[in-house]
Amino acid sequence: MVMEFIFSPAKISKNPGIIFIEAVLLSGISVLFSLFVLPSDYVSVGVLAFITMGAIPVFAKLFSYSSYLFNYSESFFARHKTLFLEIAYFFLGVFFAFVLLFFLLPPATRDSVFSVQLTEVKGVAGVRESITAQVSKTAIPEQSRFDKVFFLVLNNNLGVVVRAAALSFFYGAGALFLIAWNASILATVISTDIYLSMGALTLSSPVGVFKALFTAFVNFLGYLPHGLPEMLAYFIISFAGAMIARGLVKGLFTTDFRWKVIGDIAFMVAFSIFLIVVGALIEASYFL
Repeated sequence: MVMEFIFSPAKISKNPGIIFIEAVLLSGISVLFSLFVLPSDYVSVGVLAFITMGAIPVFAKLFSYSSYLFNYSESFFARHKTLFLEIAYFFLGVFFAFVLLFFLLPPATRDSVFSVQLTEVKGVAGVRESITAQVSKTAIPEQSRFDKVFFLVLNNNLGVVVRAAALSFFYGAGALFLIAWNASILATVISTDIYLSMGALTLSSPVGVFKALFTAFVNFLGYLPHGLPEMLAYFIISFAGAMIARGLVKGLFTTDFRWKVIGDIAFMVAFSIFLIVVGALIEASYFL
């Protein structure tokens, strides 16, 4: 693939930040191809599919560079630090590209490219409004409201974790798809917030623009306490699912370091569940 010649996996493994540039370019190219070859109703999903297909060859080689054959004796973080950084930069690159695209594309094209993400954001907002409506009755004690929200959120997010793990397990590339999907969702949430804030303020002066950006930034900070643990959980469980698939294909579970592999996977699964619980506790605390 052309992207492998522009940014070789060997160079990326030495300097993980390069994958950020590749993710930005890949996102832009994917939008162009999707608009060119797909009907407007399928462009949004097509963009994510093209990003995933473009990233697969590079990450397949990056995975081999982090093989247990070379680093099984090191600590967990030493074994996976580089690959985690590469995936993180990939996430940030797709996120940055989608934020730019949201403001650079013409309205009609933007609605097509972001159609699935905008629908998902509205759906999540609807779920949160429904939860708020269910627990906002004054007759319900605060502790009962907390318990109800906690289990509603935990149930929903654990379901997402299970689906993410299954997708990554059965389709190793599913991890990349989920990372691109979550990056595009986060970009849509922030971009929409900035867009609405700008529409509500006078932008004829730098002060108006600053106020709009500041309002969006404050709203984003409000999302971070519960959103960051949830996002990290989806990120880690996707990585764990891909590692299981990779272990089966490469025969890692029959090697002398199979317990290292199993231990790493078990740790990531447990840590993902822990993060989901933390996120649910934080979100439920808003109703105390």
